[in-house]
Amino acid sequence: MSYYPINLDITGKICLVVGGGKVAYRKVRSLLGGNGQVIVISPEAVPEIRLLAKRNELTYYERVYRPGDLKGAVLVFAATNCPDTQELVRAEASKLGVLLNSADSPDNCDFQVPAKVRRGELLITISTGGGSPAISRMVRMELEEQFGPEYGILIFLFSLIREQIVPGPTSSDENRNMFRELLLSNILIDVQNRRWQRVQAKLDRLLPESVDSEAVVQKTIEFAEDEFDLMT
Repeated sequence: MSYYPINLDITGKICLVVGGGKVAYRKVRSLLGGNGQVIVISPEAVPEIRLLAKRNELTYYERVYRPGDLKGAVLVFAATNCPDTQELVRAEASKLGVLLNSADSPDNCDFQVPAKVRRGELLITISTGGGSPAISRMVRMELEEQFGPEYGILIFLFSLIREQIVPGPTSSDENRNMFRELLLSNILIDVQNRRWQRVQAKLDRLLPESVDSEAVVQKTIEFAEDEFDLMT
């Protein structure tokens, strides 16, 4: 099946998970990673879901799914082992226009969750249209080796630079050339090896004087310490 690629902003939006097992928990983690307002409905739930509810990271209703539970949701994962419940969720999602992912029926899904590699704000997704999850996993593992945490750190660095130069007097073409020159200077390798003095020297050489290179690099170092620690 050919899917239309899209990155969906679910920040603060209601995302429903019907089911409380291990599959549901995987969906919950992904939704929380996207800052969704997660609601879980299930008579039973794995300890991990209950712990997240206890921490107020999600809302958990310890009961069966009821008509009307989808009101206000932008998407729903139907992840139960009850065919009747799965069909009830599917029917209501179709009626209300809520995006549906059904764990037991790929053909009835409005969307699939692709395999992904995340490095800070860098998000790479892989899909085989449901044809081969094994190949998706293989490609994901290869990309994880190819794209290390330095990519997320460099994106953070560039975002700090953009905050300072975009409102400035330079044109979009000039800004584009600045970032191109930075990339051609092998700054990624310097970030990867934490050669921060070299990073700052390149910023001083290639960016306008209005950019506070020292402050930019210091903030990036602080971010990098967390990012590298998470990857080790």
